Amino acid sequence: MRPGRFPSGRWLAFALAVSGASMAPGLEARVAAQVPPPPVAQCAIAPLPCAQSAGKLALDLAARRLVWKWSARGVVELRDLAHPTINTGYDLCLYDANDALVMATGVPPASVCNGTACWRARPWGFQYRDHDALTGGISKIMLHALGRRDRFSVKGEGELLPLPATEPALPITVQLVRTDDPTQCWGSSIAELR
Repeated sequence: MRPGRFPSGRWLAFALAVSGASMAPGLEARVAAQVPPPPVAQCAIAPLPCAQSAGKLALDLAARRLVWKWSARGVVELRDLAHPTINTGYDLCLYDANDALVMATGVPPASVCNGTACWRARPWGFQYRDHDALTGGISKIMLHALGRRDRFSVKGEGELLPLPATEPALPITVQLVRTDDPTQCWGSSIAELR
């Protein structure tokens, strides 16, 4: 915990559970309201027709980590990203060589992480940060749409990241999908894991 900050509701609930103490009446509901709900990713059962470009995927099932990077030239305009700080969530979908959905996770719009906004507007696009990776195991999303190259990256880690039990058959199709408009999506076919 950073100096000068009060513990969040989830830490209070954890401390009370470990100590065996109980919460004051009404406090339990307020603490529960601070814990984010599990993500409800709305990935299609088969890959969508998305803007395809080069991508890299690092997938470590033992360490429970995933990093996906996508880049293209002039494919994405800032308006294509909509407003994740207000009303646009994003889902990350992974499909195996048979186009079977093997992983689905996502982050909602306008969410709060450790008392601050998870999503932030940047001059070049949008950035999502959740150091604790409490929503679907996603800790960082970068949507860079201005400049010579469009670049997206998604980082996930920890126990809440819904990784497949075994490594999916290659090539893996990775797609980042806008939840409010699934026709706006970006993907890559990964022939080799990093």
